[in-house]
Amino acid sequence: GLHFLKTSIWEAVPSLYEDLAEALRCTYAWSGHLPIVLRYRTWIGGDADGNPNVTPGVTRQTLDLLRDAAIDQYIAALLQLGPELSISGRRVVPSAALRQSIDADLGAGLISKQRQLRFQHEPYRMKMDCMLEKLRRLRAGESGYTAEQFLADLRVMQESLAAAGLEELATGELGQLLIRVQTFGFHLASLDVRQHSERHEEAVAELLNAAGVCDDYRACDEDRRLALLERELATVRPLRHRPAAVESSSACLSADTRFMLDRLEVLAAAARRDPAALGSYVISMTHKVSDVLEVLLLMKEAGLWSLQDGQVRTAVDVVPLFETIDDLERAAALLEKLFSVDIYRRQLSACGDVQEVMLGYSDSNKDGGYCMSNWVLQNAQ
Repeated sequence: GLHFLKTSIWEAVPSLYEDLAEALRCTYAWSGHLPIVLRYRTWIGGDADGNPNVTPGVTRQTLDLLRDAAIDQYIAALLQLGPELSISGRRVVPSAALRQSIDADLGAGLISKQRQLRFQHEPYRMKMDCMLEKLRRLRAGESGYTAEQFLADLRVMQESLAAAGLEELATGELGQLLIRVQTFGFHLASLDVRQHSERHEEAVAELLNAAGVCDDYRACDEDRRLALLERELATVRPLRHRPAAVESSSACLSADTRFMLDRLEVLAAAARRDPAALGSYVISMTHKVSDVLEVLLLMKEAGLWSLQDGQVRTAVDVVPLFETIDDLERAAALLEKLFSVDIYRRQLSACGDVQEVMLGYSDSNKDGGYCMSNWVLQNAQ
């Protein structure tokens, strides 16, 4: 996966935008700036449904590998760009914004006096040398440099070149790098995660029992489950640390439930570092509204979801996956019921009022056969 993201996909993305812009110019006499319309996601290392090898450690390693690969790509790109932007500041005066940006970097002691002397009359290479140092420190875990800050550094160079009349340099390799940064960020591809709805149900049942909230959640009907879940989601206190006579609520949890919570905590840490690193949480075999709210409760326990001042804060969209013939036929009604739940409307608001849905062709084929599967998939869409 990393190989293709770093090679053919990395190379193709700027060309795609060039082709699209040219088609718009030819067809509609359009002239403007294209927004970013393409980003990548992966669930390699994130799909734990039926795969016990996707451990919290594997998910953490996946996120780190994607991040390190992106940073390495940018380091290589800046090293390649350096000779192209060896413009003398004595011939072409850089913009005030670029000079201020360089002064701020030098004031932070990013590069040695010797390197400052080397590039003293080459402002663009001076700026890139400072950016390279920021990226290397980030790669080593010694910096909080963000993709947004990296993008801003590149833009200040591009705007300075454009103001100096060097439009070809501003839109060439530098322009392509800007497109890549907006597409890949410092995460390369956002990680989607997936787990089976039954695993969530088991974990929630254990948590509610350990906290003394509900002795047998799995025996409750759907209405009772929804009432319990909505109440717990609106409650600030976590389930695992509720004061009780037992030594610790966490000690009552099975290895599978602790495993799931550990994995969600890995995702929460990744979201704090870079929210764009995470894609969606896919719920296999979604049958009921409670299957979706259970995931929110587990995310809340792991610090990945919260309700503060009536507003939901989350870095992850929750995606129901409808796979059986029956679930596909009921999908529209289930979503309508889900959207009527107040706390889930707040979840939707936090996700830009967009609901992603996944339809399963593989399990629907197993469930109803090829023809029936294709018919209900078409109807569901």
